[in-house]
Amino acid sequence: RLRRLGVELGLNFVVTRENYRELPAFFRLCVEKLRERDFDVIFLHHHGLMELNGPAFAVRYSRAAPYLRRAFKIYERAGAREGTPTLVNMPPCVAPELKPWIADWSTRSTGDGLANPSDSSIDLHAMKDEQRGKSPACARCSLDKVCLGFERGYAARFGAEEFVPC
Repeated sequence: RLRRLGVELGLNFVVTRENYRELPAFFRLCVEKLRERDFDVIFLHHHGLMELNGPAFAVRYSRAAPYLRRAFKIYERAGAREGTPTLVNMPPCVAPELKPWIADWSTRSTGDGLANPSDSSIDLHAMKDEQRGKSPACARCSLDKVCLGFERGYAARFGAEEFVPC
């Protein structure tokens, strides 16, 4: 009904330890029922309030990856195109076959800023770069020269063993 009125629809799925198993169902809902192919799947950042709430909400990439793979198979059967849906806050080494859909792992767009209460803007990419790191294993990865790495907060919580060179 909203589409008939010209209202754009935006859908996000924030991946948590409580809902990651629902990724295939979310993709089915978007693709088959809503006929929506432009949506985001967002992994949590591991700083700020997540430092306190991480045990309740955080999920390992490797635990969610099989459900992501199943979800993207649903999407591919529906005639997927690269770039949408978008996977956010996940390095490509966790599921290299999903790399075409992973955002913000190598290239940067320009003009992305966050407004804050002081009426100034924070460079989103610079802020995220400060929160990223790489493990020694990353140097052996074929993507090392272009990959921006993983969130250090994630590695502090779960370790860096999941980040296997591609």
